[in-house]
Amino acid sequence: SWRYEAFWTLLWVLGWVDEFGRPDKQCDVERTVKILWECKTPDCFIKGSTMRTVSIILDALDLIYRYDWACVEARLKEMPMPGNLEIGVVYERHYALNWLVHYLDEEWDEITCDT
Repeated sequence: SWRYEAFWTLLWVLGWVDEFGRPDKQCDVERTVKILWECKTPDCFIKGSTMRTVSIILDALDLIYRYDWACVEARLKEMPMPGNLEIGVVYERHYALNWLVHYLDEEWDEITCDT
């Protein structure tokens, strides 16, 4: 079920979701399903997409990388998650953005989220 977070991230990249939001709670799963349900064909989905600029995507990746770093550090030091971040949401967003930018040229099932 965490993969919905990666999907939410890709929907944001494609302009289907206006606000990326802080990764402190799970995405609107019902909305993600509704988007796909309403676009019954790949052509409909493609025509409804508006790719965000590279600079916006890279800024989002930089931020999520920093969130992930903070989560890993908190886990290793056995401290509470900073800013009430949801580590699963952070990780899945990092995963999707790393795939999108071809981090280490890894395929979807091989993506790593190094911090």
